[in-house]
Amino acid sequence: MSHFVAGACAAWHPASPVTTTPSRAYGGELPMLSWSIRRALATDVPLLGPLEDRAGQRFRESVHAYCADFSHFDAGYLARLAAAGTVWVAVGADDTPIGFAIAEPRGGEGYLHELDVDLAHGRRGVGRALVRRVAEWARSVDFETLLLSTFDDVPWNAPYYQRLGFEIVPLHAYDDAMRAQRQRDASAGMRLESRVMMRAPVAKLLAN
Repeated sequence: MSHFVAGACAAWHPASPVTTTPSRAYGGELPMLSWSIRRALATDVPLLGPLEDRAGQRFRESVHAYCADFSHFDAGYLARLAAAGTVWVAVGADDTPIGFAIAEPRGGEGYLHELDVDLAHGRRGVGRALVRRVAEWARSVDFETLLLSTFDDVPWNAPYYQRLGFEIVPLHAYDDAMRAQRQRDASAGMRLESRVMMRAPVAKLLAN
């Protein structure tokens, strides 16, 4: 798990895959590597668990090293979300996933379950582009906001999402859905003292 550990919704047909190359905006001198984002296919699903496990090893560098040993996203549930159109993959030139995002509707807004990028492809804007694709989906189904659950003391968690436009929701402002998510996080074994919910207006995410 990268930052969070789940639905039925209407399938969403995204725009044509976005192909890009890294630039100085994402860290200066980088090798030119093309990648694109598309909806996940059934054939992608078996590849995403191992990718999530690899990405999760970065938690060993954090105060939440225990998260590196968490099980990856349930494959059956992931397959259902992929069939519903709310799983996206970033793929390299050989069409192999190098990152992915999982979302679903949650209490009248979009919920970003998971965002993972293979460590070998970090700092190239892949995560930012995946978040934008989720925001495009949210706009397409008339959600005004996107919500997620993450850690506030891991540099590539809350601080990263704040740079994208998310803000921490105060604990006193949690609704029933947020409190239920917090309980799920606790049941999964996460330390709640640094677990936060974050929200961003979809329009703001798409303006960045």
